[in-house]
Amino acid sequence: MVSGHLEIAYIIYACNAGVTQYLVKTISAKALLKRINDVIEHPRRFVRRGQNFVLDRRRRDVNFK
Repeated sequence: MVSGHLEIAYIIYACNAGVTQYLVKTISAKALLKRINDVIEHPRRFVRRGQNFVLDRRRRDVNFK
């Protein structure tokens, strides 16, 4: 997700809605490409929660520098 909002409340709301990557404007093409590659190369797994499967929101070994 690309947003102009840096406030933590917006980021938490987006994550709770299923967003896995959050970039704040303005962004460079290099930063956008890095995030796209990270999503493709390191997809989030799904975990069982009750009778449903949901995205695992815990981050592991991800470096966005």
